[in-house]
Amino acid sequence: MAARLFHLLCLVEDSLAPVSRSPEELAEQAVELLTEPIHAAMNVNELADTFRVSRTTLFHAFRKRFGCAPAEKVTEIRMERARKLLLENPNLTVGAVARMAAFENVKYFIRAFRKNYGMPPGRFRKTYGSESR
Repeated sequence: MAARLFHLLCLVEDSLAPVSRSPEELAEQAVELLTEPIHAAMNVNELADTFRVSRTTLFHAFRKRFGCAPAEKVTEIRMERARKLLLENPNLTVGAVARMAAFENVKYFIRAFRKNYGMPPGRFRKTYGSESR
């Protein structure tokens, strides 16, 4: 019984050990995870925890692979999701798009969208919505 328990504990410990991967692989896997809608709301701390690395390790991996901080890449991914939602779902409100793109604050989303695309989301939809069809 003790030997079996010890074996199970060893298996658990092995499963919790960090996986050896290059910084580029780590950054790519993190971005792949973030592009899945179910993980869209993950923040940098949760991302580091998921991959069992420190924030510093994650930061260096993103800098090496993408030339930016993880938070910048997270925002970029969310912005792209919001852009697609705006163009593909004309009946969604800007607030609904913000929430679906994992922005908790609609005002922040509108400011960030304007900074990223040069216009607020509503005008972006009016300007480019018919062209995407």
